[in-house]
Parts: sequence; C-alpha cells; structure tokens
Amino acid sequence: MGDDQFKQANEHAVEALKQILTLASAILAVTITFLKDVLGAAAAKAHLSFLVPTSWIFLVLAIWFAYVAIADSAKILGTSQSTRYVFAKGTMTGRLAFLAQCCFLVGLTLLTIFAVRNFGIGLESKEQEPTAKTCTTPTSTPTVSQRLHGSESENSPSL
Repeated sequence: MGDDQFKQANEHAVEALKQILTLASAILAVTITFLKDVLGAAAAKAHLSFLVPTSWIFLVLAIWFAYVAIADSAKILGTSQSTRYVFAKGTMTGRLAFLAQCCFLVGLTLLTIFAVRNFGIGLESKEQEPTAKTCTTPTSTPTVSQRLHGSESENSPSL
C-alpha cells in the first residue's frame, strides 16, 4: 500500500470511530432522558430492567475507547514522518478501536433486547390511564324516520 492509501485508510477508520462516538453518546443521552417517559407507570413491570444500566456502561466504555483511540491515532500521525495504518492488528490504537466497536455493539444489543422484551408495556399503561375529557352520546335519541312515522318511545327526548 502506498502512503496515500494508508492516509485514506486512517481517515476512514477515524471517521468510523467518530460515528461510534456520536451514536453512542446520542443513544446514551436519549435513553437516559426519555426512558421514564416511555415506560411511565409501567416501569415497575418492565422485564430484564438490569439490561438498561448494563448497556449504559457498555456505551460509556465505547465512548471512552473511541475517544482514546482517536487521540492516540492523532498523536501517532502527528509525530510520525512515515504514513502507516495506525489501526493495524496488534497495535494499541487498533485494540482500542476494536474495543470501542465491541462495546458499542454489546450496548446497542442489550438495549434492543430490553426494548423488544418490553414492547407495549408503556403503551398499555397509557391506555389504562383515565382521560380528562370523556364524550358521551345519548343512546335513546330517535332517528329522523322514527320521528316522522311516530315510532318514538315515550322515554326518548324529542327535538
């Protein structure tokens, strides 16, 4: 591989780590912020609830490993005169990038398992909550044809 190919490979690897860093941060922030709103009163009925904090741990580890791998690659590329693939197998940067990818996948998988297992629990609790406005319609209102033909009952209100 030429120097240009190594440079391009390093850029793509760093970009992939940036995406992992961004996605893990966003998933972590969204789940922490909205988990209580999604489950609502049904949070106590949630199955496998230990998966959520466990997935948060893996996402935080993914963020940390990705950040350190990006910083390490920048240090290596900034001080090295020859361009080489800094994420090669067996290098510390390569190990950090691999750990970031694995932690991200494990964290995302655990959240997915929790979501699939508990799908509908939050919806069920929202359906059971009483609504503030209830609309009732009279059941004994006669139709127009009943009024015209005089088949309206004595208990029915007339217009």
